[in-house]
Amino acid sequence: NNDLTWEKLNEFNVGIDYSVLNNRLSGSLDYYRRNAYDLIGIVQTSGIGGQGLKVGNFADMKADGFEVTINTLNYNRGGIRWTTNANFGYTKDEITRLDFGPRIVDAIGQGGAAVEGGPRRGLYSTQFAGLSSQGLPRFYDEDGEVVYQYDLQEREGLSETLKYEGSIEPRGAGGITNTVSYKNFTFSFLVSGKFDYKIRLNDGFYGTYNDFQALPGELANRWVVPGDEENTNVPVILDVGVAQSNGDVVTAYALYNKSDVRVANGDYVRLKNVRLSYNFEQQLVSKIGLSNASLSIEGQNLWLIYSDKALKGQDPEFFSSGGVSLPQPRSITMALNIGF
Repeated sequence: NNDLTWEKLNEFNVGIDYSVLNNRLSGSLDYYRRNAYDLIGIVQTSGIGGQGLKVGNFADMKADGFEVTINTLNYNRGGIRWTTNANFGYTKDEITRLDFGPRIVDAIGQGGAAVEGGPRRGLYSTQFAGLSSQGLPRFYDEDGEVVYQYDLQEREGLSETLKYEGSIEPRGAGGITNTVSYKNFTFSFLVSGKFDYKIRLNDGFYGTYNDFQALPGELANRWVVPGDEENTNVPVILDVGVAQSNGDVVTAYALYNKSDVRVANGDYVRLKNVRLSYNFEQQLVSKIGLSNASLSIEGQNLWLIYSDKALKGQDPEFFSSGGVSLPQPRSITMALNIGF
């Protein structure tokens, strides 16, 4: 591609570092604005050169954000020292030029898509219109008409056909660490969180099921008899014969997984880290030929303090990206560190 050129970035950044009260309160405040040009991605061509898709410069983007850090010395008497470190940041990005927009099938994917006027990775959903009298999922099209499927290859009218949910990338994040030390003991814990982003719930509804699938508990509240459409939005389990002979109905189940009723807020607060350590007396370790020694016990991801109830137990930090994808594991580690 002879027209391919470098991505370009103009950035403005201003910050303040401060320290007051004899250094008992310190920190920093930063603001930045970034304008990115000629972003590289996959673009569709006429195919004259032998390639329908090529790597090219297809988009511009702007971003504004700020970061704040605060460090405090809360207590320092009688051998007890207590400090707090907090940080907070927020960024908002927007695609300002886009030469090659996504198809509907791209925009409703779990990884999000770039649409002009939206974020770099925005989440879009089909607009759920309730269940039919047979328990089948239905949707609104760009004209407000109730349909069972869309033209997934369509690029035009995407913003009218789909509902914009928000960015799938957290725009805000922060954390606070408290550390207390007394003589040779040190105890610390970190509470962190992210906010202002959306999560697509894991796919769990299909036209057919088999004995090798783990079925979601939500199926207990599915449509069973006429009239249930007034009380539930969980579709019926199809007869196998119907599913095998009607592709439109099967597509409707795929679109239901990508609908606005299958989206949750990603905001969460988690007890990320807890650590207790002990440094052995220098006089003791020197007697056995060591320069230093310490013992510690540490816990990771011990408690999800807050998350959206709509996640129904799904970890907000879990992102299914293919291959092996696991939620954040809870772990406890004991360590002995020695130096010679």
